[in-house]
Amino acid sequence: MAVFISKDKKIGDIVEYIKKGEDIIVTDNNGKPFGVLENSKAIRYLYRPDTKIEKIVNKIKPLKTNNIIDIVEKLISSNSRVTFVREDGQIKIVNIYDVLKDILNDKDILEKMNLNEIINEAYTIYEDENIKKAIGIMKDKGISRLIVLDKNNKVSGIISLTDILKYMLIDNSNNIRTPNEKDFDIKIKSIMSSKLIFANKDDNIEKIINLMIENKVFSLPILDNGNLVGIITAKDILINYLQHKKEKEYNLVVHGISLDEIDIGYIKKLYEKFYKKYRNVLGENIRLLIHIKKVNEDRENKKIYYQIRAKLIYNNGKFSIDDHGYDLYSTIKDIFSILENEAEKIKHKNEEKYMLESMFKNDIIYYL
Repeated sequence: MAVFISKDKKIGDIVEYIKKGEDIIVTDNNGKPFGVLENSKAIRYLYRPDTKIEKIVNKIKPLKTNNIIDIVEKLISSNSRVTFVREDGQIKIVNIYDVLKDILNDKDILEKMNLNEIINEAYTIYEDENIKKAIGIMKDKGISRLIVLDKNNKVSGIISLTDILKYMLIDNSNNIRTPNEKDFDIKIKSIMSSKLIFANKDDNIEKIINLMIENKVFSLPILDNGNLVGIITAKDILINYLQHKKEKEYNLVVHGISLDEIDIGYIKKLYEKFYKKYRNVLGENIRLLIHIKKVNEDRENKKIYYQIRAKLIYNNGKFSIDDHGYDLYSTIKDIFSILENEAEKIKHKNEEKYMLESMFKNDIIYYL
């Protein structure tokens, strides 16, 4: 659920809404939608309560069309769960669950979408471990949620960075508080969400989308006979839908933070070079998803620490890799070097298999 707040308000004025986990629709002086303030971003500014919302809002220009492809592209590029569409002179608010409902109506594409392509590795933590460890894992992996396991390695809940920050920065009376050292020793099970909605490995995409819509959840752990096998997010579904809807155009998807045309052009050149080199090994339909996240920003020294994850899907499988560093271009280049190493392994494995098959076939012919 979203609430409407004027851009002139300050973070300290909206603590109640932040604690409830609501995304904020920011309006201009005329009451018209101006942008979106994601809850996960708003909570990071609680330590600076006098920050004006106008300064941190994600400004979103309304789309002039309600075409589903345009809306999906906008949600991915803006890294938001809400966008605006101008319709009959009015600005209409469209959230990610509205889009998922539209995807359910596209039966042809739904049949092509495969859970095995979309599912990602899920990172875990035990319920008796503490907040400090959870923050460390999230920072190291560049993620914002962890699946919680009990002592028998069974899924018992989920915890997000937002859950942790809300606990540490907002008290029971919705006042902003200063964290202390003891907060970091609090056990995960004390603040995790134990009401867990999950999907099964054998579920189709249609069922998974319905679960997200009905329960208004952004991510779903995937289980196989009660055991955790991965996680899937609504954004993963949007990207996969886009790639099947316009295959050639979206073989490369870069998301997470906004990049300019020069940055995107640099990544495209590296992808095209990789594609030409390995299409005979991996097949013509090589799809690459790159997620870039700013983990830390050193404003004094003008340095940004990036966490980059990449998932490559090809004809006979997929693999995921990650890397991190202070320079965006060199870290992206390292990502493609790792991709090449993985592709070389597949190439040599295929060559070895081919040689064994050829030898076997020739031996049979010889003895015949």
